[in-house]
Formats: sequence, structure tokens, C-alpha cells
Amino acid sequence: MAFASVAPAARRRSSRAAFPLAAGGPRAYPAPMGDTRRFAHPRPGDTLTELAARELPGVEGGADQLLAWNLHLAMRTFAVGKPGEVLPSDVVYLEPPTA
Repeated sequence: MAFASVAPAARRRSSRAAFPLAAGGPRAYPAPMGDTRRFAHPRPGDTLTELAARELPGVEGGADQLLAWNLHLAMRTFAVGKPGEVLPSDVVYLEPPTA
């Protein structure tokens, strides 16, 4: 079924479902994103220790700190090359969650 063949009332209903009501009432657009945490993408062959030394200079135990802020890396169920290695496509947050 093409979008043009849908009745205007049905189109209005479907677009409202895509954008839920906000605290201030209905919105015609999604709510804006808030502030994001700083993050980095590892270089090929990087380990968490190398990434921590580069991105968190002077922080002792930086690799453990990164793991605490990036539980998606700590809970990884597959091996990535040598121990501690991360993928270049990984998003590694460099600061704790805001909330």
C-alpha cells in the first residue's frame, strides 16, 4: 500500500504514534538529545590499557576505569584477538554516565 493512497486521517494517526507525547504536550518532532559523554574509537590492535594511557593520561588504573564506564566491553562474550583488545568499531566512553 503506497503512502499516497492512505487517507489523511490515517496518516495523522500514524505520524502521532511515531512521536510520543512529551511532558509539555504533543510535539511535531522528536525530543532533542541531551549532552553526550566523551568517547573514542580505538585504533586497530589497541588494548584497553593502551587506550587508557592515550585518552586518560596520568590516571592510575585507567583500563579498569574504562571497563567500569563501558559495561558493554566488560560483558563481551567473545574473544577479540589478544586479551584486553578492543575493536576499532567499539565506542569507548571516556567519562562516567551523567545519570
